[in-house]
Amino acid sequence: AVNLASRLEGANKYYQTLVMISEFTHDCLTPNLFCTRLLDAVRVKGRLQPVKVYEVYGESTDDIPADDLEYYHAYHKACAAYLERRFDVARAQFEAALVIRPKDMAAREMLDRMADLDPAALPDDWDGVMTFETK
Repeated sequence: AVNLASRLEGANKYYQTLVMISEFTHDCLTPNLFCTRLLDAVRVKGRLQPVKVYEVYGESTDDIPADDLEYYHAYHKACAAYLERRFDVARAQFEAALVIRPKDMAAREMLDRMADLDPAALPDDWDGVMTFETK
């Protein structure tokens, strides 16, 4: 758990997010206490299994601006669609997120990844996971 947390700290910098947690931590959160969005599925150095990662962007009692909520909702839908190979939906939602936050590194990265994909040529075991080779 400590090694994974350390690797996620480095990945957090890559996405330019403030707080990133693993799916394991996400599953332990008190329901409806924190606002989170699915950020990506990653494979970190030293681990073979991928892990879904989430950004924590507030508490449910926080006054989060409507534009921010719209952004997080679009990104979350886009990321889920990407991992399900629904690339048209993912692309449209990532682009919608970028309209709200044009400098968002996470959405830009996901669009760049999709630009390099040929959906017809993806192997059956494609999982959409981003692999980080460094610590």
